[in-house]
Amino acid sequence: MKSVSAAVQSIISQDEIALESMRAGILNMSAYAEQIQQTVDEITWKSVKKGTIVVALSRIAQELSTQSASLRPFVQIDDISIRSPLCDVSFDKSKPNQEATKALLQSRIYRQPNSFFTVTEGVSEITIIAPDRYYDTILEMYSTVPKATYRGLTGISIRFSESYLDIPNVIYVLVGQLALKQINVLEIVSTYTELAVVVEEKDSELALMALRQYMSK
Repeated sequence: MKSVSAAVQSIISQDEIALESMRAGILNMSAYAEQIQQTVDEITWKSVKKGTIVVALSRIAQELSTQSASLRPFVQIDDISIRSPLCDVSFDKSKPNQEATKALLQSRIYRQPNSFFTVTEGVSEITIIAPDRYYDTILEMYSTVPKATYRGLTGISIRFSESYLDIPNVIYVLVGQLALKQINVLEIVSTYTELAVVVEEKDSELALMALRQYMSK
């Protein structure tokens, strides 16, 4: 049998959205206490009042506030750019597909200036994110059926100072802001001072609103 505090801590630690909302100071504790009340009752084996749960949540929030400076550093981005529509195509990492990727990287379409075009080669997969107009051309260059394809995507590129490279949790702050808005991030791609997230077009406006608050004035 767990105490109420331990039960509430256990529940919210597994609820990333609620935890992030609490860190940001926007969690409605009364509403959340009501939401988890039945689960708290089951864990503690007793009937727990909503007010008791709110008190436990408040204590957790106080503890989190002392950690917020290190977990959520101040971030200021220099520029945001958007590319749309994009496609996302993934293949198994086989010898023929690696050869096709080499040909793709030497092709005219890859060398287009100012386009959002990334090729990521992992341990077992190859993923290409490119302007949607090249979707059919990319498929023609590979001899195998793709593992997955997505179309109608938007790439949001964020540029920031190289001084942030030595600061922990910068990416966590930016991506966490999208998580708060329950935006599904399909891909994350980074370079030296640029972070790009790929989302569905329907989420692009909300994602921009969430990230623009970090723009330098």
